[in-house]
Amino acid sequence: NVDELRQGIYYFNPESKGIYLVSDDIARLRRAREAFMDRELAESAAAVFLFVATMNRVSIKYGEIGLKLALLEAGIITENIVMLASALGLRTLPYESFMDYELNEALSLDSINRFVIFTVMIGH
Repeated sequence: NVDELRQGIYYFNPESKGIYLVSDDIARLRRAREAFMDRELAESAAAVFLFVATMNRVSIKYGEIGLKLALLEAGIITENIVMLASALGLRTLPYESFMDYELNEALSLDSINRFVIFTVMIGH
């Protein structure tokens, strides 16, 4: 529900600072929404940011503390999203109540090396 953006699952590439459509499959989007404990909330959000940890990437760089740093970074990014959305007059909800395996499966993540660690919902 974002103006000028087709409904779908997008990937943010930090190197190019751009977003890319991964899937606009309605069934896949429905499975992702159904993984949230409050499905109505997930369906009513204008956008949902999903933070995905890629363990082989962070482990190579940071070793045993890779997961801890990935979680910390997700928190810092969440803070920035919340502040920016507030400045734009949008409401946000950092949200952790989701079924891990089901959400990872809907996103084609393996739940071992790549998995969702946190989400932020945005609306009006």
